Amino acid sequence: MAGNPNLPRTWTAGEVTVAERKPIVLEIDGEYLTLPLADVVTLGRRYDHAPEGQPHIDLSRFGAEELGVSRLHVRLRRKGILVYVADMGSLNGTHLNGRRLIPEGERLLRDNDELYLSRLRIRVHFS
Repeated sequence: MAGNPNLPRTWTAGEVTVAERKPIVLEIDGEYLTLPLADVVTLGRRYDHAPEGQPHIDLSRFGAEELGVSRLHVRLRRKGILVYVADMGSLNGTHLNGRRLIPEGERLLRDNDELYLSRLRIRVHFS
């Protein structure tokens, strides 16, 4: 599957560094969601009987299930002042700025990047 056709072919690169103890903020449907200051944060949708565990951040309130978001969809990992994103083997995939991520392959995340978790659009801000 090629990239998301609704995204531009080129992307202006944002800042790649985030201060070590500054939060990452996700913009979803006009709301801002501040992530915990942790080395690893998983995003997905909560399911009470999930044998693989629960995501740190439950995106259910944004229509995650209807938009195809997996229970454990992506992982954000801080490595010093850099942040990486990886698809966790989701059923419907993840796109970073229009390019599909390879499952478990980490990609550098930048300020103002756009993620699609299946069809759920997320803008990333390094506050």
